[in-house]
Amino acid sequence: TVQATEPSVAWSLDRATFRHYLSGSSSKKLEETMADLKSNEMFSTLTNDHLRKLATAVQVETFQPGETLFNKGDIGDKFYVIKQGDVECSDIIGPDGVNLNNVPLGAGATFGERALIKQEPRAATITAKTATTCMVVSGEDFTSLLGNLEELMEKNLAIRVMQSMVDENALS
Repeated sequence: TVQATEPSVAWSLDRATFRHYLSGSSSKKLEETMADLKSNEMFSTLTNDHLRKLATAVQVETFQPGETLFNKGDIGDKFYVIKQGDVECSDIIGPDGVNLNNVPLGAGATFGERALIKQEPRAATITAKTATTCMVVSGEDFTSLLGNLEELMEKNLAIRVMQSMVDENALS
């Protein structure tokens, strides 16, 4: 029960309109997330079905300049796609054994998949250089939705090639 304690004006919205607004807002956000993922080279060959499943698992996290996303040696439990902003990777052992620092990553870059795929601790420390927004997928969702990402991407590419051949034949 709501009771006014002074003269008031209240606006109301019927249930159907409210649900329509919520579903439209959620649908638009899902489509935007799918478009962001699709524009990333790593996910460009995924089917819309896989993209939709991945987009529903995405959480958005924001980081302030100087904030550490994770430290080298931490347990890898998330995969990141930078939506906007810049991060810096440090304490990385390069292929020649040299310790690398201050390696920049910007919008569209992905990181964190190695720890998830190989079930290893984090191989670097990641720090936000600017205000940064990331699309984040939990390790559990990453593995259950994408499994072996390389195999999935190759399979989806083959499907798209076959679909384009069918489409070309239909036009002939």
